[in-house]
Amino acid sequence: MTPPRPLIDPLKLYKPAVERVTQLVTHPAAGSAPVAACPGWTVKDTIAHLVGIAQSWITGTLDGYADPAWTAAQVASMEDATVEELVAVWYSVLDDFLERMQSIDELPEAVLTPFGMLVREAVPLSVLDDLVSHEHDIRQALGRPGARDDIAVRLATGSHVGLMRRLNAAAGLPTIEIITTDDRSWLVGTESPSITLRAPLFEVFRATGGRRTTDEIWALNWSDDPEPFLPTFVMPMFSPPSVSLEE
Repeated sequence: MTPPRPLIDPLKLYKPAVERVTQLVTHPAAGSAPVAACPGWTVKDTIAHLVGIAQSWITGTLDGYADPAWTAAQVASMEDATVEELVAVWYSVLDDFLERMQSIDELPEAVLTPFGMLVREAVPLSVLDDLVSHEHDIRQALGRPGARDDIAVRLATGSHVGLMRRLNAAAGLPTIEIITTDDRSWLVGTESPSITLRAPLFEVFRATGGRRTTDEIWALNWSDDPEPFLPTFVMPMFSPPSVSLEE
């Protein structure tokens, strides 16, 4: 099923997010900081991954897209680069990448990932979601929280909810209502909700994106037992961490 296009163009939010991330890593020591949300990666590795995503869409190097081995090869290929060099490469390809994303009819109709087919209509929001998720991974690693109410977070959370809808429908689960503290709400299903979650937008974003432990997800303000919904609440490409990010 082709997802509906978001009302806000995610590509308009991509460059500002790149600018936020690159401003975070100007200190020479930033690149070596470990990223708790991405075990085994440093901030530099995370930047390398984001640069690699942009390069892969430009060159069409998409076989194995999002597979752990594909991602690891991206990071390894830039092992000898400094953070400053990676940032320079990112900016050097940014316009070409955005132009590629804007020419959506020229993208592959769908790309096979370990988690199913990524249809081209979903690609711009998918790459924004990946960038914003890693922005906050880097912020956590550097102790630099911010931009938690940025519109990109709202858009990415909506993407997570859209996937949750499809997973819940496939699993035959009852409807969930998600209400955030900024008065945004989503229905995950078509019937009257059998359970309601009330939480800050940022917590919904990070929990559905695999950045909250199972205990932290349980501790959110649910109206009933969330156990039946937990398998589809976190996006299938992630698992809840075993240790809190203390974000």
